Amino acid sequence: MRASKRQRNNPMARHEPRSEPTTTTIIRTEEGWQGPLPSPKSLEEFRALVPDAPERIMRQWETESEHRRGQERRALNGAIWRDRIGQIGAIMFLVMVLSVVSLALWLDHPWIAGILGAGTISSVVGAFLYQRHSATTE
Repeated sequence: MRASKRQRNNPMARHEPRSEPTTTTIIRTEEGWQGPLPSPKSLEEFRALVPDAPERIMRQWETESEHRRGQERRALNGAIWRDRIGQIGAIMFLVMVLSVVSLALWLDHPWIAGILGAGTISSVVGAFLYQRHSATTE
Protein backbone atom coordinates (compact mmCIF):
# COMPACT_ATOMS: atom_id res chain seq x y z
CA MET A 1 0.00 0.00 0.00
CA ARG A 2 1.12 3.45 -0.66
CA ALA A 3 2.09 5.67 2.21
CA SER A 4 -0.20 8.46 1.03
CA LYS A 5 -3.21 6.17 1.11
CA ARG A 6 -2.43 4.86 4.59
CA GLN A 7 -2.28 8.32 6.05
CA ARG A 8 -5.44 9.42 4.38
CA ASN A 9 -7.46 6.52 5.86
CA ASN A 10 -5.90 6.60 9.32
CA PRO A 11 -7.44 9.35 11.48
CA MET A 12 -4.58 9.09 13.99
CA ALA A 13 -2.05 9.71 11.27
CA ARG A 14 -3.72 12.98 10.36
CA HIS A 15 -2.61 15.92 12.34
CA GLU A 16 -5.84 17.83 11.98
CA PRO A 17 -7.28 19.29 15.16
CA ARG A 18 -10.23 17.33 16.48
CA SER A 19 -13.52 19.09 16.82
CA GLU A 20 -15.42 19.01 20.09
CA PRO A 21 -18.23 16.43 20.26
CA THR A 22 -21.59 17.88 19.41
CA THR A 23 -24.60 17.36 21.62
CA THR A 24 -28.05 17.07 20.19
CA THR A 25 -31.02 17.74 22.42
CA ILE A 26 -34.33 16.33 21.37
CA ILE A 27 -37.38 17.71 23.06
CA ARG A 28 -40.43 15.62 22.59
CA THR A 29 -43.78 16.66 23.91
CA GLU A 30 -46.57 14.19 24.26
CA GLU A 31 -50.16 15.12 24.24
CA GLY A 32 -52.67 12.91 25.97
CA TRP A 33 -56.40 12.67 25.80
CA GLN A 34 -58.68 10.29 27.57
CA GLY A 35 -62.36 9.87 27.00
CA PRO A 36 -64.96 8.35 24.73
CA LEU A 37 -64.64 11.11 22.14
CA PRO A 38 -61.65 12.26 20.10
CA SER A 39 -59.63 15.16 21.47
CA PRO A 40 -60.69 18.69 20.54
CA LYS A 41 -57.57 18.98 18.38
CA SER A 42 -58.55 15.82 16.49
CA LEU A 43 -62.09 17.14 16.06
CA GLU A 44 -60.68 20.30 14.50
CA GLU A 45 -58.57 18.19 12.15
CA PHE A 46 -61.69 16.22 11.21
CA ARG A 47 -63.52 19.50 10.62
CA ALA A 48 -60.76 20.51 8.16
CA LEU A 49 -61.49 17.35 6.15
CA VAL A 50 -65.28 17.23 6.48
CA PRO A 51 -67.00 20.41 7.68
CA ASP A 52 -69.74 18.72 9.74
CA ALA A 53 -67.61 15.81 11.02
CA PRO A 54 -67.53 16.88 14.70
CA GLU A 55 -71.33 17.22 14.80
CA ARG A 56 -71.73 13.82 13.18
CA ILE A 57 -69.25 12.25 15.62
CA MET A 58 -71.08 13.78 18.61
CA ARG A 59 -74.47 12.65 17.29
CA GLN A 60 -73.16 9.11 16.76
CA TRP A 61 -71.69 9.06 20.29
CA GLU A 62 -74.98 10.28 21.80
CA THR A 63 -76.95 7.64 19.87
CA GLU A 64 -74.55 4.88 20.91
CA SER A 65 -74.65 5.99 24.56
CA GLU A 66 -78.44 6.00 24.61
CA HIS A 67 -78.51 2.54 23.02
CA ARG A 68 -76.04 1.19 25.62
CA ARG A 69 -78.07 2.67 28.50
CA GLY A 70 -81.24 1.10 27.04
CA GLN A 71 -79.56 -2.30 26.81
CA GLU A 72 -78.36 -2.03 30.42
CA ARG A 73 -81.85 -1.01 31.54
CA ARG A 74 -83.40 -4.01 29.76
CA ALA A 75 -80.79 -6.36 31.24
CA LEU A 76 -81.47 -5.03 34.74
CA ASN A 77 -85.24 -5.36 34.32
CA GLY A 78 -84.76 -8.92 33.03
CA ALA A 79 -82.61 -9.83 36.05
CA ILE A 80 -85.22 -8.39 38.42
CA TRP A 81 -88.00 -10.30 36.63
CA ARG A 82 -85.99 -13.54 36.73
CA ASP A 83 -85.40 -13.12 40.48
CA ARG A 84 -89.09 -12.49 41.12
CA ILE A 85 -90.13 -15.55 39.11
CA GLY A 86 -87.62 -17.63 41.10
CA GLN A 87 -88.97 -16.31 44.39
CA ILE A 88 -92.57 -17.01 43.38
CA GLY A 89 -91.61 -20.53 42.27
CA ALA A 90 -89.79 -21.15 45.56
CA ILE A 91 -92.81 -19.99 47.58
CA MET A 92 -95.14 -22.23 45.54
CA PHE A 93 -92.81 -25.20 46.06
CA LEU A 94 -92.63 -24.49 49.80
CA VAL A 95 -96.44 -24.30 50.08
CA MET A 96 -96.83 -27.57 48.17
CA VAL A 97 -94.29 -29.39 50.34
CA LEU A 98 -95.89 -28.07 53.52
CA SER A 99 -99.26 -29.27 52.19
CA VAL A 100 -97.81 -32.76 51.66
CA VAL A 101 -96.31 -32.64 55.17
CA SER A 102 -99.73 -31.68 56.60
CA LEU A 103 -101.37 -34.49 54.63
CA ALA A 104 -98.77 -36.97 55.87
CA LEU A 105 -99.39 -35.91 59.46
CA TRP A 106 -103.17 -36.17 58.95
CA LEU A 107 -102.73 -39.68 57.53
CA ASP A 108 -100.61 -40.58 60.58
CA HIS A 109 -97.21 -40.86 58.84
CA PRO A 110 -94.99 -38.75 61.13
CA TRP A 111 -91.68 -40.04 59.68
CA ILE A 112 -92.54 -38.94 56.18
CA ALA A 113 -93.78 -35.58 57.47
CA GLY A 114 -90.62 -35.14 59.57
CA ILE A 115 -88.24 -35.99 56.73
CA LEU A 116 -90.06 -33.76 54.20
CA GLY A 117 -90.48 -30.91 56.70
CA ALA A 118 -86.88 -30.99 57.97
CA GLY A 119 -85.49 -31.33 54.44
CA THR A 120 -87.55 -28.43 53.17
CA ILE A 121 -86.71 -26.15 56.09
CA SER A 122 -83.00 -26.97 55.89
CA SER A 123 -83.01 -26.36 52.12
CA VAL A 124 -84.69 -22.97 52.50
CA VAL A 125 -82.34 -21.92 55.31
CA GLY A 126 -79.34 -23.16 53.31
CA ALA A 127 -80.44 -21.22 50.24
CA PHE A 128 -80.79 -18.01 52.25
CA LEU A 129 -77.40 -18.50 53.90
CA TYR A 130 -75.73 -19.29 50.55
CA GLN A 131 -77.29 -16.22 48.97
CA ARG A 132 -76.17 -14.00 51.84
CA HIS A 133 -72.64 -15.51 51.78
CA SER A 134 -72.26 -15.05 48.01
CA ALA A 135 -73.50 -11.44 48.25
CA THR A 136 -70.85 -10.56 50.87
CA THR A 137 -67.97 -12.16 48.92
CA GLU A 138 -68.69 -10.25 45.70
